[in-house]
Amino acid sequence: MNEKRVWPEDEPWWQSTPRNLGTGYLSWVAGGALLVWGGMELLGGGLRTGQTVLFAIITVCGIAMLFQSTYGIRKLRRRRS
Repeated sequence: MNEKRVWPEDEPWWQSTPRNLGTGYLSWVAGGALLVWGGMELLGGGLRTGQTVLFAIITVCGIAMLFQSTYGIRKLRRRRS
């Protein structure tokens, strides 16, 4: 019961692999939705400074989610083949 849960050394936390392809694709779609939503709001204009910063952060998070989930999906597909 006193086993420590340690993150595997061959898989850093920023390159986490989803447990299955469904989770990977769901996070990929969520990242794309964040990217589109943030981009549409930024391109639409008429935002105050606080809103601009918020949607810029949302856009950056969407890009990060896309990269991370794409890496995870590739890794899962390689394991399966």
